[in-house]
Amino acid sequence: MSEVRSKSADKRTQHSRVTKSSDVARQLASLLRAGVSANQAFELVRPDLLTLSPNRREQIELIWSVALETGGPLVPAISRFAEVLGKLDAHQVQLQLTFASPKATSKLIFGLPFIGLGLAQLLGLAPISAMTTSLPGFLALCLGLILMLIASISSRRMLRRASPEFSDPGIFLDCVIIGLQAGLPVSAAVAKAKGQVGQGPDGESSSRLEQALVLSDSTGAELTGILSAAADGLRDELFHDQSNRLAKLAVHLMIPLGLAVLPAFVLLTVVPIAIGLLGK
Repeated sequence: MSEVRSKSADKRTQHSRVTKSSDVARQLASLLRAGVSANQAFELVRPDLLTLSPNRREQIELIWSVALETGGPLVPAISRFAEVLGKLDAHQVQLQLTFASPKATSKLIFGLPFIGLGLAQLLGLAPISAMTTSLPGFLALCLGLILMLIASISSRRMLRRASPEFSDPGIFLDCVIIGLQAGLPVSAAVAKAKGQVGQGPDGESSSRLEQALVLSDSTGAELTGILSAAADGLRDELFHDQSNRLAKLAVHLMIPLGLAVLPAFVLLTVVPIAIGLLGK
């Protein structure tokens, strides 16, 4: 019986690990629509919430706390953010898959000199002996390792710069929207959003907020709708920017791999093999 319980617990754990942040938000909205109290609904989704990444968990908790403190409508706020998280989750998966390709290619190419060296040694060509017993072979070894080190440092720097960021540039504007939906004046909604976000909005979010206010005043359009579009626009711009960086990464990685790894392959395999054959 204990083994059965253990297996069922393992299945629940595996299921929770693949829970998407958008699913948690939708579940929370569904519970609220069913008449479950806010506190009880949040406690019911807490196990799934704890399986999310810290970034996604903080986003949901931030929207939740802003809606509670401002008295804004919980169901529309959570439902709206469930759609946002669904889009962010899809972007995250796409970026991770795109990033995995140049990262795997880099590891494969870096392993080629050592794979070639190992195969040559297994075939009896004795490249290791040539590198350790002759001055040219030793110099080829040192130079090859230096080139590999240079290529490793430069490629890791490129990978780190192009690594996807899974932040949410539109979270501040969504917090302002919740405050406005609660009936707060614009200044109070902005102040509440700044207090909840912590560090306050970045320059782009502040600029989009000012543009939305001007557009709403001049046209009479609903401010919350303009801010929703602005928040989604910031998220789309970040995604496209990261996608472009990853697309360029595959090309940029060829520079250190071609200029350093390829000569290192020659120095670590071809040269020792030639020295060994000439010495026989």
